[in-house]
Amino acid sequence: MSMERNKAVVQRLFEECFNENDLSILADLVTPTVVYHNAQPGMAPGTDGYRQLLTMWRGAFPDAAVTIDGMVAEGDKVVTRFTGRGTHRGEFMGIAPTGRRVEVKAISIMRLEGGRIAGEWELVDMLGTMQQLGALGGR
Repeated sequence: MSMERNKAVVQRLFEECFNENDLSILADLVTPTVVYHNAQPGMAPGTDGYRQLLTMWRGAFPDAAVTIDGMVAEGDKVVTRFTGRGTHRGEFMGIAPTGRRVEVKAISIMRLEGGRIAGEWELVDMLGTMQQLGALGGR
């Protein structure tokens, strides 16, 4: 699979699955045994876990949208720097809805296999997110 094709798969995950909240295409984009290396305790493995993750974010920030700030591919990996923005309208990590608008910066490394995402490592600015929600005395 070409690096450009791999980037297109990752872009679809962000733009169609997340931004358009279309989980019906998730199975086309990730392998059944996809490994999310930053999974929270209790998160299901594979596609179901990915669905849980996306549902958790959309439940807490129903108007959430991701902007891809940069993307680089090499071999079977795609690295994406992105910004998520949304309004805190549902419970998030034990924090009751605040109505606050947040901007979350993150970097994702995805490994693709046969044209689908087989693994992901992600670094999300959770400290900044919690500060914006007022959970740590921030903004």
